[in-house]
Amino acid sequence: MRILIVGLPKSGTTILTYRVARALEDVHIEFEPAGGPDLSAHGTATHVVTKKLVGAQTGGLADYAGYDRRIWISRDPRDFLVSQSLYRWHREQQPTPADVEWFERVLSLVTAKEREPWSVPFDDLEPADYGPTFDAVADLWTRDGDDSWLLYRYEDMVAGRYGELNRYLGFPVADGAEVAEGLERVVRRKGTGDWRHWFTPADVAQYSSGALVRYMTVFGYDHDDWALSEAPTIDPEHGSAYMTALFNDHRARPPGAGPDRARPVRTSRPGLVAAAAGPAADPLVPGRSLDGPVRTLGRLLLRRR
Repeated sequence: MRILIVGLPKSGTTILTYRVARALEDVHIEFEPAGGPDLSAHGTATHVVTKKLVGAQTGGLADYAGYDRRIWISRDPRDFLVSQSLYRWHREQQPTPADVEWFERVLSLVTAKEREPWSVPFDDLEPADYGPTFDAVADLWTRDGDDSWLLYRYEDMVAGRYGELNRYLGFPVADGAEVAEGLERVVRRKGTGDWRHWFTPADVAQYSSGALVRYMTVFGYDHDDWALSEAPTIDPEHGSAYMTALFNDHRARPPGAGPDRARPVRTSRPGLVAAAAGPAADPLVPGRSLDGPVRTLGRLLLRRR
């Protein structure tokens, strides 16, 4: 069986890929192929599971017609924004002194927000405009999504609701399976509704219209629900400590060390898929990785002040 899993970054594509793959024998994982799927490259493996990110530069879904099962995993875009904002500090190269300066600037904002969540609007931490991405991905699904695809929610996966997915696949996924060694960094807290603690009333005013709301409508999220937590809390383990661990991982690299990017390999036993992977090419912005230069983030933050 050939199975495809696609979605935005930080939408659970990696976790779902490994939970599907570990339910199968003799499976090959194709992890974020740069040039599109290549179904001829899998040798004699009985099953193939391909993970592919989508974004503003994804031209269409016709290239994926050769798969027996095609799953699009969606996530509340407000939680995506929080998760992506923190994950951006995973970098492929050693940070420069300027990078460190900008990281420490943003870190100070995050730690202040952890102490008093409404003191710092989330929008101050996330200068990137994902509106064009939300619009492009909503257009992509509206144009090319059909009944041969399963639209599956990240929120259902986190809650352990696999009934619809299992029926579509024809077998039960491995609910307890985790990602392979080397990919643990992609997992932050595996929760939902985080935005209710990170957003402030100013953020609600900023995000409750336009492309984000259109995206929510297309993918079936309640765009009228903007209720914030009455007593917001942000655990440093899932905030400042998480982004610091990501950033420090690359500060420890020797000069000139490149990304430790390798692809998962075929295994004949479920639960033994091995991988060590670096960050994916950014499907949102051509020629730039998702973790992007920290100095660029810093300049954007400076302009906003």
